[in-house]
Order: sequence, then C-alpha cells, then structure tokens
Amino acid sequence: MVGAGGIQHLGRGRANPHEIGWRLRRASWGLGLATEAARTMAGHAFAVLDAPLVCAVRHPDNAASQRVMDRLGMRYTGMEDWDGARVPVHALTRAEWLAMRASDPHD
Repeated sequence: MVGAGGIQHLGRGRANPHEIGWRLRRASWGLGLATEAARTMAGHAFAVLDAPLVCAVRHPDNAASQRVMDRLGMRYTGMEDWDGARVPVHALTRAEWLAMRASDPHD
C-alpha cells in the first residue's frame, strides 16, 4: 500500500461540492504518484460524475501538495474553514481541465 486517494461529494449548497484528496506513505513521496492519482480523480470527477468543478485542500505548510495542485492547473481560491482548521482551497473547473487536456502531449 502506497497511500490512498478519493473523491468526496461535500453536499448541496457548497461552491465546491466535489473534493479530491490524496495521502501517501512517506516512502512513496516524490515518485509522481500523488500527481497521477490526482489527475485520475479529477478526470473521473469531470467525465463520470459530471462535476462542474473540483477542489482540493491542503495543510498551509504542505508545499508538495500545492505543487500537485499546481501541476493539475488548480488555482488558489482562498482560505476556508474545514473540520475546524483554516486551510488553503484550490479549484479547477471542467472547462479549465478540458483546455489543459487538449494541449497536453501526454494524453
């Protein structure tokens, strides 16, 4: 087991109802696995779940997760309260995702 990832539907009435998230064992850091997992989850959210937008949160000091979000094309949307903590929130729309996929030579 290298880690876990998932898509969570946060409920109606939220600006960002679909959250993607990942957590890896320390031995698996730096191998590109978080980026691969996050891309797969975002693609699934847009293609299968018909999500108009996905978001992700991170601990304010977690620069590695911020880099994953940056590679996905997510943009910082502000600080929000999540489970009793103020955390940075990043988001990506379906239109932004499709535009990036169209220009990605790896697809």
